[in-house]
Amino acid sequence: MFCSVCGNDNQRLGAFCNRCGARQTESGVEEKREATPNERLRTMLTFSLGNALMAATAAILLYYFHWGETAHWSIYVAAAICTVIAAHQTVSLYNNLKLRQRLKEAHESVPSETPLYAPPAANALPPADTRDLVKPPASVSEHTTQRLEPVPRRTVDGKR
Repeated sequence: MFCSVCGNDNQRLGAFCNRCGARQTESGVEEKREATPNERLRTMLTFSLGNALMAATAAILLYYFHWGETAHWSIYVAAAICTVIAAHQTVSLYNNLKLRQRLKEAHESVPSETPLYAPPAANALPPADTRDLVKPPASVSEHTTQRLEPVPRRTVDGKR
């Protein structure tokens, strides 16, 4: 398969191009977009709020309609479980709101003009000279025939 952006050969479907980094997809097929962290957090906030409200409503209704009656013990167990679920979801909602606030503060504290590469500090060490440590061969196939194990040759009569 060839890269649809740069034309590089030997690409796999669903992988990224080795040359240009473009995602390899089938032509004409829409790719599913992954949700951003803010979208996932908004979804978690919505579910936490909905679950907390539903569990609290179920617990209140169970207690309201069955309190003081000779109801089956399972009604009170179900109401207690709904109360615990409501409390857990409320704590989860609170933690998600705090996380959302911290993310918002972190995004506001980083200036938009922050360079991707910052020059090294004045007291930084100079770059290391690694030319003597690694000496790449001139080509991939250099000295390959010398590195192969010698194979004994057979003569015409089958003897070595």
